[in-house]
Amino acid sequence: MTIHYAHATFWRNFRHCLILCIYVIVTSRLSLARCGTSSDGDRQPEDKLGEFELDGYRYRPRGRISWVVADEEGSGSGGCNSLCIIAVTLSIIVLISLIIMCIVCIRKSREKVDVGQRAIKTETPPRSSIINYLPRFLQGSSRTKVTSSPPETDTANDEADNFSIQYPPLNDTPTTEEITEIRRLGGAKAWEWVLEEQFLAQQVVSLEKERNILRFQKRQIVMVQTNYPCFVPKAEGDVLYQLPFEVPKSAVERGGQVLHYFEITVIENPEGSDTNIAIGLATKPYPSYRLPGWNIHSVSYNSIDGRKFNDSIGQKYADAWDTGDTIGCGYTPDVGNVFFTKNGKFLGNAFLRLFHIWYPTVGATGPCTLKINFGDDHESKFSYESARGYGPGGPLLMSERRRRLSRRHSSGIFNNISTGESA
Repeated sequence: MTIHYAHATFWRNFRHCLILCIYVIVTSRLSLARCGTSSDGDRQPEDKLGEFELDGYRYRPRGRISWVVADEEGSGSGGCNSLCIIAVTLSIIVLISLIIMCIVCIRKSREKVDVGQRAIKTETPPRSSIINYLPRFLQGSSRTKVTSSPPETDTANDEADNFSIQYPPLNDTPTTEEITEIRRLGGAKAWEWVLEEQFLAQQVVSLEKERNILRFQKRQIVMVQTNYPCFVPKAEGDVLYQLPFEVPKSAVERGGQVLHYFEITVIENPEGSDTNIAIGLATKPYPSYRLPGWNIHSVSYNSIDGRKFNDSIGQKYADAWDTGDTIGCGYTPDVGNVFFTKNGKFLGNAFLRLFHIWYPTVGATGPCTLKINFGDDHESKFSYESARGYGPGGPLLMSERRRRLSRRHSSGIFNNISTGESA
């Protein structure tokens, strides 16, 4: 419709200008032809109606256009007077003006045609204005296929590298005072997601602490980490797998090795494969505009193609995942292995011999809603059974009631772990 309208306007303007040009040219030629071409011999008798005198000359009309100058004796002058010259000059000016107008109309019409063509090409724009939050490698006039790979031609790469150089990883574990606070809160309950103020102000991410629901609300690359790293909050004199720590059922088969583990469940993912969700671990501080695995000292498992990433290098790992899937991330610090699970199924070790002060980390490139499980809710157990009884802080801290009920049981299991016997 836009192109048709532009063409119609162009031809209408051109036709009108052409008619005006022809009219001016013909009028000018008639004026010149009648001016100075008649003689006294062939001049026809004329009616003196409308004749007047000015500056010693008498003027009488001749035809509809020209005027003939008559001397005092009534003879007509056959030359071209000033009025004729003015008329011709004005005709030329009008003709030039019309030509310029035609050129301008032609150019504007062409511009309208070009705009119409571009409008048709982009008739289906990208989904909503949140596309502006994407990096350049995900933008374009048409929907670009989203991949789990970090951008290769974005200035954010340099920014992330400079960030890592300027802020090297912290190798300190929580202080004694923080450990006391963690134990007072009940272990895994102390682990919370920390949202940057700029994200809260821009409503990019929101958190429902009571339900442990994390919402990514805009099309923007965002990463979120916990307040505490993966570590065991042991106080002085504590012994692993003894009170106040719970003894998980899988402690024996693990040979007593510590496990740090958490899960996420995708509640909503309205844009499907157009949003990449990543779960993993990263050191702190970490650039908030990079998903885990997209920068140095980080690992992740990505939703849209099932690839795993470490230090921005991706490899095929497992199947993709989406709404309704529960994904877990585990780390065994004794051997430095990182693994992932999907809907309770162990997917194999993703990375080996990685030793860092890891922080649970999740991120997304678009709108989605995640439910977080740190293992402290006994009404919502881990999908991965072998991780039950663990959390981001290793073995869960037990409540006073559970301590009394399981005191003898935990002591017996600990003895079995020490001897290597199965319970």
